[in-house]
Amino acid sequence: MAICLLYLTNFFPVHYGVLWSLSVEEQFYAVWPSVVRLLSEKTLFIVCLALIPLCPLLRWFSFAHGNLLGDVHSSTPLIADHFAGGACLAYVLRGGIRRARQGAILARWIVVIGIAILACGYPFGILHRYTSVGAALQTTPFLFIFCGMLLIALLPSVATWMRKRVALQFFGYISYGLYLYHMLFFHLYDWLASKGWLPVVNGRFHILAHFHK
Repeated sequence: MAICLLYLTNFFPVHYGVLWSLSVEEQFYAVWPSVVRLLSEKTLFIVCLALIPLCPLLRWFSFAHGNLLGDVHSSTPLIADHFAGGACLAYVLRGGIRRARQGAILARWIVVIGIAILACGYPFGILHRYTSVGAALQTTPFLFIFCGMLLIALLPSVATWMRKRVALQFFGYISYGLYLYHMLFFHLYDWLASKGWLPVVNGRFHILAHFHK
């Protein structure tokens, strides 16, 4: 319980595994305001850009040396590129992109880069977290793809359209709750299936399991 209250479950795993990402987020929130205060916007943008290639290199090094720098999938410093991507988007949206056309072009290039990384890395096991390439780069193509999609969604014209959609507002409001609770439903299903009250589905979540190989 103390580990959960201190948001350290990414360093000291607990039974309910999804809490690790909540710990990573809270650690980020604890540090980020001080970083923003200390650095100028331009310097902060450069630092965040540098983190995007640096973190995969650190993950590769840590994996190659027995997680010397921490777990490559949950140690906050090693996955800081995920936050850096969001910070770069914030910078671009606040000052770098003035027109929707510019934003759309940039978003497409970001998505293309993500797809290219995924295609080039696929033969080398990028989708499997227990290979060196996967340990370093498994999340990187999706970071680019999702950043590109998010950039499109946050452009003024698109954002205005999305804000008017009640269904999107609802799922946005409950999205993190769905993430926190989804494992409870999986455990409940397993328990009910073990009692014979629900069918046992062999290979369920096989797509998710594929990414954890």
